[in-house]
Amino acid sequence: MLNRNIQWCSTVRILNQQKRRLDDALRDLAALVTADVGLDFDWSVPAPLERTSGDPESAIALRILLYSLDGGTLARVQKAIGQRWPAVTVRTSSEKDGSPMLKQYARNADLVVVATRRAAHAATGCIADNAGSALVRYPDGAGSASMLRAVLAGIDELTV
Repeated sequence: MLNRNIQWCSTVRILNQQKRRLDDALRDLAALVTADVGLDFDWSVPAPLERTSGDPESAIALRILLYSLDGGTLARVQKAIGQRWPAVTVRTSSEKDGSPMLKQYARNADLVVVATRRAAHAATGCIADNAGSALVRYPDGAGSASMLRAVLAGIDELTV
């Protein structure tokens, strides 16, 4: 276990050294993850231009449903979305069946991101049946970074 922790810290340190290669959303997520485990890494990079309140990206106002059975992933991605797009409404669910709340979230979403590697079959079926015209995206992995990349791609597709 100690070797795994040392290896993880070493990997994060290398990633931190290459932080300029990450986009803003992934740097924000990295800051959340390292803070969760008590590591004090600085993920900020000097920006050539400061964002202003008139930044079109900050004005995006979509409704997003995030689904995964991993509550930590949902919390981190929800927080990262809130930091980057304050006007976005994010609902999260880790329901294991097609509850009325999950149906309502799916019906009201513009973008649905379903982490199928951490999902219950009944819930994913419920989401598919109730998503209507929402854009549904499936991350290529089960973690926070994969889910956030799917959110970024979905927002790009919906706002272009």
